[in-house]
Amino acid sequence: MALQNMKSWESKLNSIEELESMGRRLDLPVKAIENVSVLAGPVKAGNLRLPNSLCVHPMEGADGDSDGSPGE
Repeated sequence: MALQNMKSWESKLNSIEELESMGRRLDLPVKAIENVSVLAGPVKAGNLRLPNSLCVHPMEGADGDSDGSPGE
């Protein structure tokens, strides 16, 4: 099913199974797991050791400029 055929993106997903089902309907298979603790572990990036895999990009936090660069 193509994106334009979806009725509404306003629906709320209540489970991983619902997310996977929506992915199948969109022909975008999604594999998800309940235990996301792996994201909390340290990550090595070049010579840096990051405390975890979690981050918020400037535009996700609504604090970036319209061109995508970080704002004040």
